[in-house]
Formats: sequence, C-alpha cells, structure tokens
Amino acid sequence: MLRNNAVGLAVVVLSSFCGVAAFADNQQTVDRVFAEIRQGKLENTGLLVRLGEAAVPEIARYAVDGDVAVRGETIAVLQQIGGDAACRAMEPSLNDSASEVRAKAISAYFQRCDHSQVPCEYLLPGVAKMQPSGLAIAAAGYCGEEAVALLMRMLRGNVLVRSEAGGALLVPRNLAASIGLRIAGQEAQEVRIRTALHSKASVVEPEFVLRMLPDLPDSVAREALPLLQDERALPSARRLQDAAVDAFVARLHLKVAFEHGRTRRYTPEEIEQVRVAAAAAFIP
Repeated sequence: MLRNNAVGLAVVVLSSFCGVAAFADNQQTVDRVFAEIRQGKLENTGLLVRLGEAAVPEIARYAVDGDVAVRGETIAVLQQIGGDAACRAMEPSLNDSASEVRAKAISAYFQRCDHSQVPCEYLLPGVAKMQPSGLAIAAAGYCGEEAVALLMRMLRGNVLVRSEAGGALLVPRNLAASIGLRIAGQEAQEVRIRTALHSKASVVEPEFVLRMLPDLPDSVAREALPLLQDERALPSARRLQDAAVDAFVARLHLKVAFEHGRTRRYTPEEIEQVRVAAAAAFIP
C-alpha cells in the first residue's frame, strides 16, 4: 500500500514538473517569436499557432503591447488557434485604441467565436470610435437595445466603411447599421437589407448581406435564394453564387459532400445540392 502511494505521489510530482517545464518552454518560444515580430519578421508565427490553447495566456500578454503591429499580429495568431480561451483573450481588443486592431479583432472574433455572445462592454465603445468596419457595425446588433441608438445614428448619410479588417471592399455604413438593427429586432430595417440583396448595380452589397445571413431571419434568407444562381463576379474572383453557397451552408448547418470555404468556386452540381436543400428549408 505504501509503495502504491509512493508511486502515485511520484506520478503527480512528475506531472507537475512536466507542466511547469512545458509552461516555461511555451513562454520562451512565445517571447522569442514576438521579439522577431517586433522586428517585422513573421516567418515563425506558425510556431505560436502550433503551441495551441496551452500557450494562449502567454500569447495574450502581447494583445496589450505598445506596438500596434504586435497587437495586430497577436489577434491573427489567436484567430488561428481558436477555442474559448483565444476568444476570451481577443475580447479587450474589440475596444483597442487603434482602429485597425479593433477591426481585425471583430473580424477574427466573428469568424472563430460565438459572436451572438460578443462582449458588448468592449464592442460598443469600439464601434463608437472612428472608422469601425462594416462587420463591427453589424455585429453590434447582438448587443440588442444597448446598440439601437448608436446604430440609428449610423443610418444617416452616404458614408462608406471597410467591410472588414484590412479589406479593400467598401460597404455603405447604413447597410451595416440596418443589418445590426435587424439583428437587434428592428423589423423596419429589413427593407434596406432586401434592397441590397436585389441590387443590380452592386455585388458588394449582396455579398455583405450574405456574410451576415446566418444571423438574419427566414424572411431575409428566403430573399437571398436567387443569389445561388447569380454568376456575377466578385472582386475576389469568386461569384455571388459561391458566397451564397457558403452563407446557406453556414445558416442551415448543411452537411455537404464537398469542401467549402471562402476561397472556392463551386461546381454546378455542388451549387444545386445546396440550392435544393435551401429551397426545401424555406418553403412557406
């Protein structure tokens, strides 16, 4: 019995030692790679991603670094790691002092985290600052009544904003605000969103609505069905129908027999598979 207890104690001690050693190794690797990032060398950022969630606390220290470029690269690394710890670590950056970091953080958060649970205490002050991205404005709708007054002000004028962090595409601020208000429960804003979906003059507006489609009501999603057959080219060299495939796969949680993502052009057979499933889902 004593021998068994001794073996058990040894295992605990060894495990603790290994844990401490792993932490020290992670910290050294993180500090070394961020020293390189500070000098503009990004070749080894993949090492940070491979460390995974265990290294998130060490990586997150650089989210408040004095160097804007370092803070931005921290967000990029946390986005690639993903998971609850990385999402929590990104939250304060939604209200970073630099507009480019705020925009990058909301883009990363939107892609990897449960954005319906977005921390409003960080997001709303960030959106209220200069140059919020369209994605950040729309995501403010998840804050419900807290965001309504802010979003109503953004309906005014013909202002254009970047659709997301670092992106070249510009979208009307009032469209992003209308989407946010619809998410917040303001049904009157649906008219502006439907107009964007049916736009013949712009492919950017319907594509932006498609980005938000998983969070919009059935009445809007039904209006988007024709985009699955819209072959107009997007600035990314994809087509509207490709963006629509991604939107409906995400919204309906479709299990499809092909690889999907924001980099592909889909075959007619793949598009038809999604179109049939989406049409069946929205039969009145």
